[in-house]
Amino acid sequence: MTKEDSLDEIKVKVFGEQLERTTMSGDAKFYNEAFDETCLKEAISDNSIVKSSFDSEFGLSFFHAYLNEGNFCNETVNNGGQYHFVRQYVENEQYHIVFRKYVDLGNMEIRDYTLKSKEGKVKICGGYIYNNSATLSNDLKYTVLYHVLKQTNPQGETHLLEEARTLLEQRKAAEAIALLQLKKSIIADYPYYKDLYIRALYETDSKNFLNRLKDMVCDSLIDKRTQLLHTLLYCSNQGLVDPCQATIEELIPYTGDDPIYLLFFAHANFVAKNYQIALDWYHTAEQNMALIWDVWYGQLACYASLNDKTNFHKTLEKSQEIFGMTAEQTADFKTRHFPKMR
Repeated sequence: MTKEDSLDEIKVKVFGEQLERTTMSGDAKFYNEAFDETCLKEAISDNSIVKSSFDSEFGLSFFHAYLNEGNFCNETVNNGGQYHFVRQYVENEQYHIVFRKYVDLGNMEIRDYTLKSKEGKVKICGGYIYNNSATLSNDLKYTVLYHVLKQTNPQGETHLLEEARTLLEQRKAAEAIALLQLKKSIIADYPYYKDLYIRALYETDSKNFLNRLKDMVCDSLIDKRTQLLHTLLYCSNQGLVDPCQATIEELIPYTGDDPIYLLFFAHANFVAKNYQIALDWYHTAEQNMALIWDVWYGQLACYASLNDKTNFHKTLEKSQEIFGMTAEQTADFKTRHFPKMR
């Protein structure tokens, strides 16, 4: 191996920072081209249907659509989200980066990418997705398979996943989870199955959601990292302050000390009506990361709850500088969201 083909901490750090910088600027190209397509195509070709689909543009279109992850970056950032290169580490002589996408308080993705050097460039050759406890190659393989079978065998196994999704959209979560449990042996290999199952668990039995997540770990449907991510989202939105903090402390050894956790902890305190404590944590979040929409909105909500009109309007004024809102848009925003703050 030549020096150009080897990785080191500096190359990995530069790659992670460039991945964050380009996505936050809405530039899809760098992220889209960061994947080692040859390596990943080989990894998923153990499935004969997927492999044969690559003989036509039909299958290749699904393959490339999956790897064009950067295409979502402009929409995510424009809607107040954030990408962040959180951590790099080496395990079993393999370089990793943890790359996080924050969409909103109910939707965050964490990916642990494995890297290699190819023709002097750092490339993503594999990884692990926290949200559905799948390796990158497995998620890719079953995504391509899902779309191929939807077209070639629409009444086959993918129809069961479609039926479960439709039931959830119709707010028939109990029927959805019954279907997913009944057909587990047929469709559980699809990572999408876990996405649907977790959603169905929450909608059918929110109070026991955390215990049901533990059951999924015991049944080897998900692993600890996936459990922790969904526990964090749940505890923050339910205002469970102490469990939220404990979950963050358990996540940090895996993901690194991501400043987005400050936002989730602030939100947990806000839901618990600890408004001053929440406000302090929202300000701490602002000091440790770029001011994103949900941090700013959380500060406004705290000031409104505390009836602090002076600091509310000072914070509101940031809308024009940080988010490019016009005076008219800011006034309309205040009227719609905080009508009592005159």
